[in-house]
Amino acid sequence: MEQQYNRCDYPACGHIERKKPDLNVDKDILANFLSESDVLPLVESKKYDYIRRRHCSLVTNQFLKCRWLQFKEKAIGRQRAPFLFPSVKDNHFYLYQSRYAPAQSLNELIRHAKGRRARPTLTK
Repeated sequence: MEQQYNRCDYPACGHIERKKPDLNVDKDILANFLSESDVLPLVESKKYDYIRRRHCSLVTNQFLKCRWLQFKEKAIGRQRAPFLFPSVKDNHFYLYQSRYAPAQSLNELIRHAKGRRARPTLTK
């Protein structure tokens, strides 16, 4: 059974079929790649990049174009919120297991001890 790829989020794009990339490259483009590079792995790399660029283009991929337009329509009404990235310092080893507990991090610990303050001194 094939996955539906979140079709409920973008119902307007449900009628468009997802297509696999077309692996055929024109002979003149391939000849251009051969003339630009002397090593065969570079030609294969350029060919792979060309196929991916052509497949992931909004001009040629109608499914991607429809999803992008739907995303832009939904993104206008969203609220922006800051994203909190997890820190490696928040991983703690407890009961022979590693767990993520940001509340127990020493970096977030509030220090209630009074430090040295600048005070007036008497000099005579």
